[in-house]
Amino acid sequence: TIIRELTYLLLENGVEAINHGQKALDFAIISKKENNESTARYHLGCAKVLIAEFDQAQELLDSALTINAHLPNPDWDLTICANKQIANILTIKGKTKAAEAILKRNKTLEETIYDPKTKLIIAISAALL
Repeated sequence: TIIRELTYLLLENGVEAINHGQKALDFAIISKKENNESTARYHLGCAKVLIAEFDQAQELLDSALTINAHLPNPDWDLTICANKQIANILTIKGKTKAAEAILKRNKTLEETIYDPKTKLIIAISAALL
């Protein structure tokens, strides 16, 4: 289901992406796997953007970020991508200052996470946990 959802997202088929995304989210919730739930909420939020359901999309993306932040090893790529989607939604809603603030913080995160020295520190920290 997650592969189908990603395929439909890439094809920008929002309706099918939502259908499979909801199934992936339901499975993740039932399985009690928070990392899967975070990812499913992110993908479902992206699908909601495709069909212009911006309020629901933002709620899903925010909840994905919250869950992801509480994981022992957060998915930083998800964090960066979800924040970009939220900034996109805010821009569409005319809230450009809020969007710019998110993108500025996101840029700092990207510079930190993708720095080779930081990657090594994160990998060592994760191995020690």
